[in-house]
Amino acid sequence: MWRKNRLPRSNTTCIGTDLNRNWKFEWGGEPGTGAASTDPCDDTFQGLGPGDTPENIVLSGLSDKLGASRKGIRSYIDLHSYGQKILTPPGWTCNTSQYPPTLPRMIEVAEGFANSVQGYDSRNETYQYGAGCDIEYYSAGNGRDHHYGVYGANHSWTLELDPVTSSQGGFVLPPENIWPVVQEQWAGVLWLLNDVWLN
Repeated sequence: MWRKNRLPRSNTTCIGTDLNRNWKFEWGGEPGTGAASTDPCDDTFQGLGPGDTPENIVLSGLSDKLGASRKGIRSYIDLHSYGQKILTPPGWTCNTSQYPPTLPRMIEVAEGFANSVQGYDSRNETYQYGAGCDIEYYSAGNGRDHHYGVYGANHSWTLELDPVTSSQGGFVLPPENIWPVVQEQWAGVLWLLNDVWLN
């Protein structure tokens, strides 16, 4: 149940950085929003500098290579748990003038993904979707904002998987739900690939 990585920092006994607050794009976010923490003891500690964790350095390097390729990065999905939400950019601000011009298309694709998940089987699971700041909370330095802002990924999401609430298992998905969630998500991914990649 450890949220952060295990990287020690100097001048503190607290361990770890929240890797989903450490991406370079809009690292730190808007002051006073609680988008990320500068306190090494907090669960949302952003690191000492943008992209300064070993994990982020490696992943950013891979994204740099993919982003520079002929087709670039068209879609990015960062899988998380839990809450059953599809979060689009932005997370770092709630200022609507900073919202992506492609947001309507992102929402359209998110809706198709959510409908495919819901319609897959009798569980009838519903996913909420929208700009991260609107339906969840501020989260600066996250992967979806970075991949949209730096590489122009047309569909850049944080996907919060099942369940909806902590009383339903929270971060510990009941074993009997693991395979159904996998199948539902694959139905959503197939819809996404057909809509985004093949059209």
